Amino acid sequence: IDRINNDGNYEPSNCRWATKEVQCRNTRKLSSRNITGYRGIVFQYNKFNARISIDNKKIYLGTFNNDINAAKAYDNYVIENNLEHTKNFS
Repeated sequence: IDRINNDGNYEPSNCRWATKEVQCRNTRKLSSRNITGYRGIVFQYNKFNARISIDNKKIYLGTFNNDINAAKAYDNYVIENNLEHTKNFS
């Protein structure tokens, strides 16, 4: 069983049956190595790169001048492809 919103309670309206893979994608914590503060964003060569992993395959989403635009690109990809990944913005 998995919570749809990790910040919500374990209640029927916020719970669902989910596979292990879906549960791994639906996380609250960022890696301790993450310095940008956004999921799927890496600061490299004075630019922000957005990328996402799906079934152990990394998909490059683009290079951006600021972290917010990169984070929005990540979220848009999640929404457009109806993925179970946790978004940066609600």
